[in-house]
Amino acid sequence: MTRKIAIMSYESSTGRTMLAKGLFDFVVSISAEPVQLVGYDVEKPDLIGEFEQVKFNADEIFADFPKIDNLKCKFCGACISYCDCGALQLDRNIPSMVISPEKCEACGECINGCSIHGIGRKEKLTGYILHGRKGMHSITVGKADESHEFQVPLVCALNQRINTGSLAICDLSPGISGYVLTALRDATLAILVINPSRGWLRNIQFLLGALKERSIPFGLVINKYKGEASFLEEVERFSKIKKVPVFGVISHRDFKDNEKYMPLNEADLENESIFATIWEKVVSSWL
Repeated sequence: MTRKIAIMSYESSTGRTMLAKGLFDFVVSISAEPVQLVGYDVEKPDLIGEFEQVKFNADEIFADFPKIDNLKCKFCGACISYCDCGALQLDRNIPSMVISPEKCEACGECINGCSIHGIGRKEKLTGYILHGRKGMHSITVGKADESHEFQVPLVCALNQRINTGSLAICDLSPGISGYVLTALRDATLAILVINPSRGWLRNIQFLLGALKERSIPFGLVINKYKGEASFLEEVERFSKIKKVPVFGVISHRDFKDNEKYMPLNEADLENESIFATIWEKVVSSWL
């Protein structure tokens, strides 16, 4: 069975990618089973730069995107019932039919459901999937094509590239866009990375809602902690009431210009303790 851990955050710059890469390095160091690191942040694929010694091969990913033919479309809305991803929006007042690029998976069901051929196909390059290996372990990263906004099919392609029977550690895009919701498919555990801030709980409400709706168990990791006691108390209170585990707290560190967050070295005992706690959850009944 494939086990898929989704590393998430509400906003960028939380250290989400650092955690995904660090957890990957830790599990690789202790596990005899193959591990896969998957970069779902297709608009900002920072993971590629963290593997300077790894050679990546790139595959072009094309998809047949639906295209509304305004001369043929009768704006009847019949095609909407065929769209399981909710990407079609009909405005009868204008009238117009709009396809949401954040939801459309280019599955073709709306095309098949239109009896008057009001929706055509247009093949587009949705992006690239880069493959690399670190021994028996693999790194798979999506990189979006910047010429258009239809990137969900690339995320769907990444889902299909998860190795069967492997442990997949996935770095998701920040926020709760259609890309994130698609990347959450088949996730068996989610880790929410939060930073000390006043509105942290309000900010992650949509993430919490998406995880609960999909019955995905999750826990929290606090990153860039600078000793904000009131914030930590608030998180601990939330954790106790909602029965959500806090995997650990990573203290803020000041880095020199020539230093990186990753890879972690043996002196990072604080971080390794957190990775060990997460690993225990990975091999427990949660997964």
